[in-house]
Amino acid sequence: VRQLKGAIYFSATLSPSDYYISTLGGKKNAPVLKLDSPFPKENFLLLVAPKVSVKYKNREASYQQVADYIKSFIKYKVGNYLAFMPSYEYLDHILPLLSDSDEYELVVQQKEMLEEEKLDFINSFELNPTKTKLGLAIIGGSFSEGIDLESDRLIGAVVVGIGMPKINYVSNHISEFYTSQGLSGRNYAYIYPGMNKVMQAVGRVIRSEEDKGAVLLIDERYMTNQYQDLFKKEWSNYEVVFTKEEVDEAISSFYNK
Repeated sequence: VRQLKGAIYFSATLSPSDYYISTLGGKKNAPVLKLDSPFPKENFLLLVAPKVSVKYKNREASYQQVADYIKSFIKYKVGNYLAFMPSYEYLDHILPLLSDSDEYELVVQQKEMLEEEKLDFINSFELNPTKTKLGLAIIGGSFSEGIDLESDRLIGAVVVGIGMPKINYVSNHISEFYTSQGLSGRNYAYIYPGMNKVMQAVGRVIRSEEDKGAVLLIDERYMTNQYQDLFKKEWSNYEVVFTKEEVDEAISSFYNK
């Protein structure tokens, strides 16, 4: 006798629903209830910068562009910001390009951090800052999910890339399994888990009805149909920016409303 009749999963990152229904053991035609966010839409600004390619083969050419975007993003308003990098390798390359300014303070996620060090990293994002703080972290790491920095402890986040893991043995086997089930193995093993990491990182900014903040997504792939279809409901009101000057304009307009 089956003792479990159903389960309720509560999260802002259960998208796309077909993927999560399948991976969590649900049936193909299981009913789904999607509720709109309770947070005011006017308190959140989403920017997409598609002029930069963060694909692995193009990363070396992207470092300076990404650094310029980040500097423009955090320039207008004093506050606490997080910038999520696709890997530690990428972080190491962009760090020198972001370490040349006295206008903000940098804190950086390390590969191996004790719990006390992680706590120090989080606690460095204080209320009512008098100087901008920029934290550099890894997408999918300790600081891109499960942390609550309410009010002005965090007012903005930059996500570099699409969160997709490198080609690897485990993910390839996952891909083969779902392909054998008649599903898109690449989506299930790489695309959807990557976008889940992105959504988790974006979710760090707005944690209450009073929070106000902005997010900048940097990668040309966000403008492809495949990725737009993934977040068309959750992030329908986004603005496209092609230059750092357009980032300046969008941020200043948002906070001057």
